[in-house]
Amino acid sequence: MRAMSLRPFRRCAQLTMALVLFGTLLAHGAASAPLPDLSGTWAAVEVYSGYLNTPLFGKLPGAITAGFRVEIAQSGSALTMSARYCTLGVGSPLPFVTAEIPPALLAALRGVDRNATLEPSSAGVLFTQPWRSQLSGAHVSDADPLPETSDDPRVFDEDKDGHPGATLHASIAQLLDVDLYLVIRLRYRLSGSVVSPDRIDGLVEWTGEIVVLGGSLPVLPSHHVAHPDPDPQKSWFVLVRVDPSCDCASLATTSTDLANR
Repeated sequence: MRAMSLRPFRRCAQLTMALVLFGTLLAHGAASAPLPDLSGTWAAVEVYSGYLNTPLFGKLPGAITAGFRVEIAQSGSALTMSARYCTLGVGSPLPFVTAEIPPALLAALRGVDRNATLEPSSAGVLFTQPWRSQLSGAHVSDADPLPETSDDPRVFDEDKDGHPGATLHASIAQLLDVDLYLVIRLRYRLSGSVVSPDRIDGLVEWTGEIVVLGGSLPVLPSHHVAHPDPDPQKSWFVLVRVDPSCDCASLATTSTDLANR
């Protein structure tokens, strides 16, 4: 029998090895690409779009828009982000109801310290902030259920207005004003990309809980779960670099512009 030639197999093996080597070089090149220097002062906006299921009105859509002044310190691919609340808006799901974060609550909200990482990829530099929790109106660990009554010892006066929890102001048809005393837990993570050394944007994944402890008018205590909008594009974030001299007052216009991107 005539011996089969091995040349075609050798060529195939050589071609396969060349392709593997080429892919390895590409991956090494992407991984070793220099990371941008993101240290400095930034303005940030985060939008949380979702809905509440209520027994009286059914599914109520709404959104929370938060504006921050952020200081970023960078060590290699690790970012330490110190964020301060500058603006906080609540979109009311009902046309005849307006909701407002009182200045006392905005001033009382603690600074938000976060960690994030950068990762080079073929699509650019990826930005990831892992899951973290933020709580208002009570001292509770992530694993524990929220308090549901104002006499629970874990509840405290977040904004020091003399009422339990965190106070949200609402106006109904501009005829009736009511303050709601709340405990709020928000869990979220950010995933996006570095568009340029001066801009980062991406999407927000989140879950939320709201407990109504009471109000300035008779209100039954209630516990609600906030659900993200099914369209993930509706919950998003953006950071843009700003001059270090910018404070919260000067960032108010910037935050509004970013929110209306």
